[in-house]
Amino acid sequence: EIPEVSRYVLKKETKYSMTTILNSVTALIEEGLITEAESTQKSVGRTPVYLDVNPDGKYFIGVEFNAEGIKVVIMNFAFEITYSEHYKMPKEVTSEGILELIKNAIEIALNYVDQKDRIEGIGIGIPGYVDKERGIALEYSYFSEWKNVRIKEILEEAFGFEVFIDNNINALAYNYRAQHKEKSNFVIVSMQYGVRLGIVLDGEIFIGNNGNAGEIGHTKVIGGNRGCSCGNQGCLDSEISYVAIEKKVHEMISHGQLTAISDRMMEQKNKFRMAMLGETIRQGSKDAEALLNNITGFLGSKLSTVISVIDIEDIIILNVCDLDNERFAEQVYNVIKVNTIGTTFETVSVACEVVDSFSAAKGAAIMIQEEKYGYIKEI
Repeated sequence: EIPEVSRYVLKKETKYSMTTILNSVTALIEEGLITEAESTQKSVGRTPVYLDVNPDGKYFIGVEFNAEGIKVVIMNFAFEITYSEHYKMPKEVTSEGILELIKNAIEIALNYVDQKDRIEGIGIGIPGYVDKERGIALEYSYFSEWKNVRIKEILEEAFGFEVFIDNNINALAYNYRAQHKEKSNFVIVSMQYGVRLGIVLDGEIFIGNNGNAGEIGHTKVIGGNRGCSCGNQGCLDSEISYVAIEKKVHEMISHGQLTAISDRMMEQKNKFRMAMLGETIRQGSKDAEALLNNITGFLGSKLSTVISVIDIEDIIILNVCDLDNERFAEQVYNVIKVNTIGTTFETVSVACEVVDSFSAAKGAAIMIQEEKYGYIKEI
């Protein structure tokens, strides 16, 4: 339960003078950002007045896209989602086509905001490499034409709102941190279309010198020799991304393995789904278990280096539920245990969690709030 906040509480917590608090609160009320209401708590004498955020005070447009699709949300000043929509990404699309799809998605979303002067900006989580400071999408291996796109400039000119960009996994980290304020040193791991980390150190999103910290998907792995979408061989992406896992499944089926999955695919027009592998693992298939060991081995080995360097508390692997969350986390932890010294692996936890499909778009909206108002650890 969120405690009621009065002017006196603000003075006590911020250490500002009461004059400063009174003037600031008055200005925020006049601007429509906060509201007043009588306290619901019983007290002797005059009923105290408490302050609350006006949900309709500001709106933030969050967008995230990847090779699968585009997600758009509208978030109000109380972190509530008032609109969300998902659009499928065409398989063959130019950079101009992607921009048009994004513009159309934003245009539709704007129709759901009556007071457009209350929109604070547009935040975008972008796949691949980005230049956050200059607002440029540098490249994304799944879209060959997507290079050096001045997306911030293009969208600001199109809509007239300030645009903020970051990698889409960093956007996920913004949302995850907002949901788990008790965690201050952790990494989230995304391994769907590519493998990337969102890194939070001392409560801050860490993006590195060039804005690309956590991009481990195109680093080499021992024992890896497969061709990668980036044009190199032996990258982590080519071994454990969902695209890579599907390729491995098809190869194993061609060698007479994973017959249970082959039978399931025959029933569904030769369409593979990750849940098929998870189900086969839970049924005790040795072939499926070998593939799981292969995946967790590559990931655990790479994460061993990561945690040895930055000494984090938690590793959260996202959306691998179809592969059996508990077993996946346990196997990754065991690989880390073998590859690090005791004081490192003994203090780190590994867990697999599910996030909703709009999580990165929500994080992109939260990113605007933080850029404008700073990170709020407690509300």
